[in-house]
Amino acid sequence: GANIRAHPLTAKAQSDRELLIGAGLGSTATRSAADALKLLGMSKVLHGSETYCHNCAIPGAATIMMGRNDWFNDHHVDISMGPEQVQTCLKELHNYDYTPLGESYDAVFDQPFPDVFLNLLLSYPKGKFLLTTRPASDWVDARLTRFVDPPWDQAFVPIQEPCGQDIHDAGYSETQLAEMYNLHNELVRCTVPGDQLLEIDVFTDPDERQSEYMNLLADFVGRPRVNASFPHEGSVA
Repeated sequence: GANIRAHPLTAKAQSDRELLIGAGLGSTATRSAADALKLLGMSKVLHGSETYCHNCAIPGAATIMMGRNDWFNDHHVDISMGPEQVQTCLKELHNYDYTPLGESYDAVFDQPFPDVFLNLLLSYPKGKFLLTTRPASDWVDARLTRFVDPPWDQAFVPIQEPCGQDIHDAGYSETQLAEMYNLHNELVRCTVPGDQLLEIDVFTDPDERQSEYMNLLADFVGRPRVNASFPHEGSVA
């Protein structure tokens, strides 16, 4: 909490682009949401998992939070940081220019984007934010059981700017992780203007609301409605 309270609440640069930013943490149907936007005609949609592979560019913010480590390895990588390294990481995140992202993409989802949500909100004051959620205890279970085998054995703790904090190694209990997860969602709800925020929960929303997801998304991003169902790509994406 101390680190985020010390945030300068300014951005290195701002963009007028209405970039759609997935504010929901991974394992909340972020891949399904990304695919839904593609069905609506958005071609430049980036899901964070697409960047963690050989010969692709990991987004700079993720590299900073990992201490310049290569995420994609055949063994577990220790990304923990000492106090001085954390402060350097935070300073770099606050001085990072996030605006080129909006020049390359129309929408971005999943790690590391929700982990720097506040910086993206400051950088894209006209941005749209899609908050995908699920029950907190289920989210913790999904993250801890999904990310166990290299190279997909690491995920950030659910806080803003989790410099060097891997969910397996940071020493938090499942109860604490669930509380952090809920607090992340509350941060999004209380900071994003109402007309720039849409929230969906494919795990608990009633079928009637889920049947309207595609129309809700189309209206939210200003795209024509289509005759298509919201895609379901599994419970961990």
